[in-house]
Amino acid sequence: MQRNRFFIILIGFLSVMIVFSAIQDDFSDNYQPYSSVEDPQLSGTLEGADNLLVTGITRTTNLSSYGLVNIKDRLTILNNNNNPINSILFGVKVEDSNNLIYFNAYGETQNTLLIERSHEIMDIYEMITIYFDTPLLPSQEITFTVLHSYTNLIFYQLGYIEEDLTQFLVFQGPLFPLLPYKSEGTIISNYLLPQGSALQYHTQIGGMGTPVGETNVLYDLEYDDKINHLEPFLLNLDENNETTISVSAPLTSKIEIEKIDKDIYISPWGTIKNVEEITVVNAGIVEIARLFMKIPINAMNVKVYDDLGEVLGVSVIDSIDDISTKDVSINLYQNRVLLTPASKFKFFLEYHLPPEAYISYNWLQQSISINLLTTKYDYLIHE
Repeated sequence: MQRNRFFIILIGFLSVMIVFSAIQDDFSDNYQPYSSVEDPQLSGTLEGADNLLVTGITRTTNLSSYGLVNIKDRLTILNNNNNPINSILFGVKVEDSNNLIYFNAYGETQNTLLIERSHEIMDIYEMITIYFDTPLLPSQEITFTVLHSYTNLIFYQLGYIEEDLTQFLVFQGPLFPLLPYKSEGTIISNYLLPQGSALQYHTQIGGMGTPVGETNVLYDLEYDDKINHLEPFLLNLDENNETTISVSAPLTSKIEIEKIDKDIYISPWGTIKNVEEITVVNAGIVEIARLFMKIPINAMNVKVYDDLGEVLGVSVIDSIDDISTKDVSINLYQNRVLLTPASKFKFFLEYHLPPEAYISYNWLQQSISINLLTTKYDYLIHE
């Protein structure tokens, strides 16, 4: 009897010890402080940066009324090192990293350059590496182009011009490319205003910031009355390293495409039919009356319809700025309703393409070569 009691007490004691041990093990990891998260990895690829000189910068920034900012940077870099280099670094502000939706680079012969985005951080910048096709030898120059696109850099707000309520689009961003190298020579930054907008305000820096007609704002370092070069990361511009541009645009809004389902039908007789199911979202603050897109110049039999039937008010004209495309505009007010903020519109775009432009014949075989993205949009596409 006493022996049984001893074993019961022993088993109970061991059970209590096991429970306390499990509690300590299970919950000790659930309350780790935020400081335990690893810091971003610092970039260590600046060796020889002092001997790299940017001898030319031409930046073109296209401000779209639909919410996208598309930037084209043409850069020329001189290698003053005693050894070859095979890459350079390009900076993006960390706060804009999540807004970067496209990044690409190509050389003078349109050859695509390798991009590495490893999320390395240097001060307040994420550094993206651009690799050259061949090493850049000492005393040699290379010219290349960087394309990058952002969302959420244009802010929409309502305000008054005299007594009229209107919509304002406000952009704020770096004036010149964010590079860890000194820059000199021809350095310009040209901002293309949204079509149909009117300039209301822009930052003037020294002698820079000149409106060109009604469509451009030009920043040319040659006209600055204090500096004639740029330090790495625009340090010598101090607080003037960014510009703010505000335009009034009452008839446009921020538009996004939630989803596109695309089907390409090729019949045994060689006809090609393109059908796209498109869901458009008004992500702005004013109503939308028209939608725009571009289709191939050789497209035929264009139709727009939804579940209710044909959408009227569709016009198709040859594009002025791109001879390879046609502009398609859809007037929603003709037999549909205006697209109010936060609302959606699902419709179908259908057109035919000439088979001789995409199908080649080799005896009994047919080969088809066609771009899957035959329709072009100026809107952000989520899916």
